[in-house]
Amino acid sequence: MAGHSAFAASVAAMGVQKPEIVAWLVIAGELGLGLLLVLGALTRVAGFLAAILFAGIWFVTEAGKPLLTDKAGVNAELLIVYVAISVAFVFLGPGAWSVDRKLARQPVGQRR
Repeated sequence: MAGHSAFAASVAAMGVQKPEIVAWLVIAGELGLGLLLVLGALTRVAGFLAAILFAGIWFVTEAGKPLLTDKAGVNAELLIVYVAISVAFVFLGPGAWSVDRKLARQPVGQRR
């Protein structure tokens, strides 16, 4: 909420190389991939990229820490759930009312 520069500073504090670029990629990934998944556009690709994004965030921020904690905020369990949901999009594909389904002109009851 403090802006890109504050986020880039927190990324730099984690020891990530090129924190400005990584910060922009994370912001663009979370916004862009989230929008694609909500709309159901490029669902399988967006799910795959989101799984990679959240796995990378887990690796940088939470790897080596205990899995179950009582601290508030984004922690390992939540990131693992995000990865699992993203992988589900890869395997299940778009929903009945998605942009992907409309572009394919596939009837609502059919699946690929």
